[in-house]
Amino acid sequence: MTKPCNTCFEFKDDSEFSKATKNIDGLQNKCKPCCAAYHQSRYGAGGDKTRSKYNPEVARRSRIKNAVKIAAYQLQYKAKQRAAKLAAQAPKVDNSPESKHSRLYRSVLLNMSA
Repeated sequence: MTKPCNTCFEFKDDSEFSKATKNIDGLQNKCKPCCAAYHQSRYGAGGDKTRSKYNPEVARRSRIKNAVKIAAYQLQYKAKQRAAKLAAQAPKVDNSPESKHSRLYRSVLLNMSA
């Protein structure tokens, strides 16, 4: 059975394609030589499988480009942190029936003693 490669547009035998279980026919859309050429262009001829290193200049440009988004996110984050801190510092109020009863009982005792 033959299948066209989506990169070189040649019809090739199924043995020229790697497996891809998510595709309907169970094969990748690129033939093995096209995949090899893609990976060589992406990762280099030495077979280095690492991606490009961190580039501080690219990071700086990204921070400048997205400064407004970053500032908005930081404001939201700080507001959430403040709210969480205030919630943690707030006194715990027990609204269970026993605590309501004991508070009422204490207030009655205080009023009687006064």
